Amino acid sequence: MLGSSAGRWTSFPCPEGWFTRSSNRFCAGTLRIGDRILGPSSLRVSFLAVVNTADAVAPPRSVAPLIDAMPAEDTRLIEYPGETGVGLQHLAMLVGRHAHAAVWPEVISWLYAHG
Repeated sequence: MLGSSAGRWTSFPCPEGWFTRSSNRFCAGTLRIGDRILGPSSLRVSFLAVVNTADAVAPPRSVAPLIDAMPAEDTRLIEYPGETGVGLQHLAMLVGRHAHAAVWPEVISWLYAHG
């Protein structure tokens, strides 16, 4: 059965309970899909996260548990301080002038290095 919240937050069908605002079974390592239990330790990929420290929608404290649970081999966190003049800080790392000058070159460099 497909979860109703998944349809609002993702562009692909997800099993019921895969993503909810009130729980994060993936981060806790208790997400069951079929006969597998998944969590950050089951990932075998490089991981990059960018967090806006001024963001009230997805503040650093909401990202920290996932970062902390990731295998340490190749996990990187870029902290972006937000900037003046952007009305919604949640979008600042996409549209802010400082983000285009400082954050995106780091993201692109990381992507090339992990191509």
